[in-house]
Parts: sequence; structure tokens; C-alpha cells
Amino acid sequence: YARDSAGRRKYMIELRPVVDNDGATDEVWFFTKGRAYEVAQHYFNCFSNSTTEDREWDGVPLMGLPEAGRGAHWETRIMRDDVMSYGFQPHVSSITLAAMEDLGFYLANYSHADCMSWGLLQGCAYVKSRCGTGFDDRSATIPTATPSLCGGDPFWASHPNTYLASKCDGGNDPCQSSENGYALSTGGYSCNAQCHYGEGVIREQCNTAPKSAVDGADTSVFDDLQATLSTIDWQAWLIPLIWVLAALVLIAIVRRCVCPVNENGCIKPQTWSYALTIFVMILALGLLSGSILLLVKRDTYRAFVGVVHWHWTRTPRLSPITALLSL
Repeated sequence: YARDSAGRRKYMIELRPVVDNDGATDEVWFFTKGRAYEVAQHYFNCFSNSTTEDREWDGVPLMGLPEAGRGAHWETRIMRDDVMSYGFQPHVSSITLAAMEDLGFYLANYSHADCMSWGLLQGCAYVKSRCGTGFDDRSATIPTATPSLCGGDPFWASHPNTYLASKCDGGNDPCQSSENGYALSTGGYSCNAQCHYGEGVIREQCNTAPKSAVDGADTSVFDDLQATLSTIDWQAWLIPLIWVLAALVLIAIVRRCVCPVNENGCIKPQTWSYALTIFVMILALGLLSGSILLLVKRDTYRAFVGVVHWHWTRTPRLSPITALLSL
């Protein structure tokens, strides 16, 4: 439901069918345009148009399974390292920052984006198959003395995921084999980009900012509504609301006590006692609430105790939406 500066729907996501390499089928939401889509193109090294008939990928998928996270998270199978997946990592990636900007209410600082490793430069087929088809990119060249820099994120091996192990090419830890990890190649040693991990490793994809302009949402309707609501001191209605609530409670509880009659057609004497007791209790609670209000909000209390001519100076309030956008 993200909207542009003119208030029009952006239509950045689309529901599309998917078929896994093992034959399993599903329907998944995909980002097919926008800033998150643009950043994902650089991260996965896939620049194919996702809207043409001969497309090499469908866009950036949101969560399919499990059902609890469907459509509300990134697909863990391709973005395991991101905080908005079920990979249990804390990294706020540039793709997530771009998705927040796509909503129209945020402006991201990409220099503070966290680095992911999982799926880096794995290509269009990797994303389209949701990790079912890997790519041996061998883009990282490593000195012979540091094979540890090709071991991948140690978190993967220490946190096995049976779902990823069964669905992904390379399993739960794709860097534990010579096909993806540290191996001899022409001109020295190399490994896949997602396996190049360790101190001193720098990835330009971590902080890649989209080149397209940020399109903020039209917030005039919300701002006008907030401006109207901010002129009302809602706490000033606390006392009358207490009495309305007390009356409703009194009617609901006492009704069954008042209605019954004895064999002579008269209301039972104890019924009046119950009703009076409950009423006194509610009265006491109301007075207590009013006293507390008087203690913490004296000016508001004065508005309901017969003072006709009185004024107070209201401090201008910043709307929550404006406060959020000013961060």
C-alpha cells in the first residue's frame, strides 16, 4: 500500500507462482521495482528485467514458508543474514534500508548498512530458484596463506537449518566444499563471493545506495488529521469517561439483582443493598480517579469543577508522523 508523493499506489510487489527444484509449488510476493529491487540487483548480480516474458528472475521474493512469516519478511533462503528474515542474524542490510525508503516515510543512511554474505553475487537463477540453483562465481582471490578467509560466516555452521539444507544448493553451509570455498584456481586461490568472510574483507555491495530518487509518500491527509486531533486535550475527557463507564458497569452488574422478585411480587430487600454497595464502590473509585487526576493534571481537573473563565497555554505538539520523518 506504499504511495508516491502524489498519493498514488506504487504497486511495487506482485504475487507470482514459484516452483522449487524439487517440484514443490507456492505463490510468493515479489518486489518487482523500487529502491529495494535496485539494491538487490547489485547484491545478487542480477540485472535482468523482472517484468518481461523472457525474464531471468521474478524480483526479490518475500517469505513463503513458514506461514507465520509469509509476506512479512524477506525469503530466508536467499537473505539468511538479514534481520528481516528467519535467519536469526542482526544485520540490517542495504536492501532492507531501501525497502523502508520505498514506503515513503524514511530516509536511509547507507553508510551504516550491515554486510550480508549469504547469496552474494549468486546470480538471477539463485534468486529465482530461491537458493535452489547456485553459481560458482569465484570472484574473490585469496592469498595462499589465508584459507580461513574463504570459510564463510561461521554462524551458518554453528546454526544448522534443516529447511535450508534441504532446499539450497550447497545446503546449510555452502562454503564447506571446494566447489564454493577455498580452492586452487588460475593465478592463485579463490572462492565465491559469499564465502569471502573475515577481518579486513570489504564488500562494495554492503553500502550500495540506489541511484533512483527517493519518492516520499503524500502525508497531507495524515498531517491534517493529526493537526486536528492535536488540538484536543484527550486527558480532559478522563473524568466524564470514568462516570460513563461506571454507569455502564452499574447497569450491567446490578440489573440481574434488581430484576428478580420474590413470591409476593416484591423486589428482594437484599437486592437494594447490593445495588447501593456497588454504587458506593464505583463512586469511591471515581472520586479516587478524580483525585489522582487533580494531583497530576490540575489544569485539566479545573475544567470540570465549575470554573467558567479560565485559560491555559498549550505547548505546540509535534505530530508522531512529523517526528518520525524528522529523525
